[in-house]
Amino acid sequence: MDLGATLCTRSKPSCLLCPLQRGCQAHLLGLQSRYPIPKPRKVLPQKSTLMPLLANRDGAILLYRRPASGLWGGLWSLPELLAGEELDGLALQHGLILGERQALPALTHTFSHFQLAIEPWLVHVEQASSAVAEGDWLWYNLATPPRLGLAAPVKKLLKRAADELNAGELS
Repeated sequence: MDLGATLCTRSKPSCLLCPLQRGCQAHLLGLQSRYPIPKPRKVLPQKSTLMPLLANRDGAILLYRRPASGLWGGLWSLPELLAGEELDGLALQHGLILGERQALPALTHTFSHFQLAIEPWLVHVEQASSAVAEGDWLWYNLATPPRLGLAAPVKKLLKRAADELNAGELS
């Protein structure tokens, strides 16, 4: 019988039913709520990324489909950049003319094997070429969102962007 799983639990120890009660040091000292000792949590590696929310004049956000294999495989996501300088390269690659940039509150997403610190930026796109939404890229309409597979943190960031863009219209 596995006493640790059935009787000797941290939250509700059943000492009165335990056949080892008389010899149990934790019970004699009244310390049964301290046992079993939890395993120490392993420290997760930390990674960070910059995720720009590129918003066009219609309030749509530019997304791309991630490769089928790997993290968030096949889901639609925001571009991920290592540094702010890469944003200008992304804009050039897609024929975008960028306007005002606004930092949004940071977001941390925990995976089983690492933590991802996301630095989101709301970036207004003043002008976009018509070729942007081709292939694995599309403009995601926040007002009438299409049904797409989105990663959980991307959903949160899109909600923040919608709130921020709506607040901007009100002021």
